[in-house]
Amino acid sequence: MKHFLTAFACLFAMFLSAQTIPAPYNPDSDMDGLITVDDVMGLLSLYAANFEPDTIPVTDLSNANLVNTDLSNANLSYANLSNVNLLDADLSGADLSHTNLYGAYLLADLSGADLSSAYIEEAMLSFANLSNANLSNANLSNAYLENTNFTNTNLTNANLTGAYIENTDLLNADLSYATFNGANLSFADLSSVNLSYASLDGADLYNANLSGANLYGATWTGAYILNCSGCTCQDADGDNYCD
Repeated sequence: MKHFLTAFACLFAMFLSAQTIPAPYNPDSDMDGLITVDDVMGLLSLYAANFEPDTIPVTDLSNANLVNTDLSNANLSYANLSNVNLLDADLSGADLSHTNLYGAYLLADLSGADLSSAYIEEAMLSFANLSNANLSNANLSNAYLENTNFTNTNLTNANLTGAYIENTDLLNADLSYATFNGANLSFADLSSVNLSYASLDGADLYNANLSGANLYGATWTGAYILNCSGCTCQDADGDNYCD
């Protein structure tokens, strides 16, 4: 049995071994899917600076079955975890920045994890714990986030276009500059959150709670606001859609 466990450990270590590829250049610095003036300004800030090409270690765990795996505080930055099964895994405090989590099954503990600039499109995060996590600049478009815990989570400039966020706790989260266009936020708790300059165009806010939220500079065009608490957009024709 001891020899079997030793062999298994060696195989798993080989599975996690990193390969080295050239560092990619991504001109879309704000990850909004467009190359705009903001991206050019970001590049100009590096004018005349020294440039030394480097490499990025990449771990490929795509399609892996990591159910109940303890990856707390693991460094998986830039890893490929697309379509991975992380049901009931412990990723608390893990570094998942810039990680590819497309289509991943993430009903896991991600509390305090760094998911900044991660690619999480169409991932399943329903009932996951993302409290105190950093998801700034992350792409969560069309992700499934029902009943997810986002308490005190940093979602600044995150892309949640078309995401399913029903009945979700976003208490005290920072959603400034985030994009919720077409997202389903029905029954979501957005009380006291920072939504300054966020885009809620076309979002479903049915029975959502935005009481005490910071909505300075937020846009609402076409948002559905029936029974929404704290929704302050103009609805001149009374059709429950923001003008």
